[in-house]
Amino acid sequence: MSRKLKLLHATRPARRLNPRATLLFLLFLAGIAPCLGRLSAADFTGLQLLRSLSPGLDGSGIQVAQAEGVELENTTRWQPNPAFARTGTAFTYTSSNGTATIFPNSVGIESGHANSVASLFYGSASGFAPGAAGVDCYEADFFYESIIGPQTAIPARIVNQSFIFSTTVATEQAFINRNYDDYSDKFNVLFVSGIGNGGSTYSPATAYNGLGVAAFGGASSIGPTVDNARSKPDITAPAGATSFSTPQVAGAAALLLQAALRGDGRDTNAADTRVLKALLLNGAVKPVDWTAPTNQPLDTRYGAGILNVFNSWNQLLGGRTFPGETTAVPTGTSHPPGQSTATHTNRVGWTFSSITNTAAQDAIQHHYVDLPPGPNSYGATITLVWNMQSGRTALNDLDLYLVKTESEAILGQSTTFVNNVEHLHLAAVPPGRYDLQVVKNGGNPGSGRVSPEETYSLVFEFYAQQLEISATDQSVAVSWPLAPDGFVLEESSGLPAVWTTVAHPPAPVGNRNVVTMVSTNAQQIYRLRRP
Repeated sequence: MSRKLKLLHATRPARRLNPRATLLFLLFLAGIAPCLGRLSAADFTGLQLLRSLSPGLDGSGIQVAQAEGVELENTTRWQPNPAFARTGTAFTYTSSNGTATIFPNSVGIESGHANSVASLFYGSASGFAPGAAGVDCYEADFFYESIIGPQTAIPARIVNQSFIFSTTVATEQAFINRNYDDYSDKFNVLFVSGIGNGGSTYSPATAYNGLGVAAFGGASSIGPTVDNARSKPDITAPAGATSFSTPQVAGAAALLLQAALRGDGRDTNAADTRVLKALLLNGAVKPVDWTAPTNQPLDTRYGAGILNVFNSWNQLLGGRTFPGETTAVPTGTSHPPGQSTATHTNRVGWTFSSITNTAAQDAIQHHYVDLPPGPNSYGATITLVWNMQSGRTALNDLDLYLVKTESEAILGQSTTFVNNVEHLHLAAVPPGRYDLQVVKNGGNPGSGRVSPEETYSLVFEFYAQQLEISATDQSVAVSWPLAPDGFVLEESSGLPAVWTTVAHPPAPVGNRNVVTMVSTNAQQIYRLRRP
């Protein structure tokens, strides 16, 4: 089968990949687009706040991989220059021409696109994971044909893919997705892939088990997927194109993996890719126009929202929680709260658990959360992630519910059938006791139950961001909790309010953001807003 390899608006004959797949490189734009007023990309993604609180989180000890497509003008041009990385980072370069451990070498030559990706992924100046122990660089054709296709194990756990396969044929995308999903589930590898720079969504970002990344404020494809209208992209980051939003998310994943391996989550299962993916999605900040269609868990433009690695890390620090109890009901019937009366105070944390059912029953795991009186209401963000299992072509059907135990009222539900992500974002959850339910639906294969057992990750955060103000004759200090991040302090000189962003940046003091200003006799009103 002969197809074309596209870069920008030019084409050239492609080397034969899989007979069903054709490779397209993402648009190359220099630099990152401006984002959200005074905030830089690093500010808004939570990277600077994370580094101020945990400077050792820099990707140290983590092996990462960068798969790069060749450039149109020269089919050997695909390699990142190690000069972008921190001294001591070990590089390997692999293509159909062989493997090299020095640069320059005979298996390829330097690429400007690869360098831009590298600078954001693990670059010593502006990268998310500058301490990465090693970078395995692969030419993308070779990587798919010789690594992903035959399921050959690699050392890296986080793989950045700033390229796409240009096919929009559903059967061809499904073929590519199966290879990636089998690999991810088998080897516990997280693939972070650009969703495309316009039009439809593209593989490999459309694979179930990976992360499909959009570009916030830049050129980006819009979901859902062409195969069965699944929810993609999963997440976005500020950039001019998805080639450069993707390595920010990949770098953030490397930081969370490092944090998990050093014990920040107080359990070794925090290093599972399902947990890493759920943390990244649940920590994302919602743009002001974020909305999820009724039949999808995520926004078709932004996924779960804009990357914020500090929020994800803070949720990891919440520690692993466990289901309070497991119950079962006949398939398709109601699932009331469980009977446990134990006190549960964790309002931030993560779960890694397995759930088993029969064809005739739905299984329910109950995670209890107590929200004490004080705040009028809490915000809540909850994400459930599980894998397309290796060797499967269909998913187990899991659903997510938030139920008030006293009244059995359902405050939120995410019950899509075709996705392996469920997501809730609730702005006003009253104080009380809640049952966070993970439901594994029964039925015959094709109607929800593909295999008896499923392993999932659940990440949750319930929060109340309340402003506190203290004053002296000389100054006024306005403060609010560090977590979750992504709020902007605004002020107005009176009512009706005309809101403007406070020019003074917040400083972390203990566990709070503090903005200190000179006192005046003028009246000022303050509020927090999440863009």
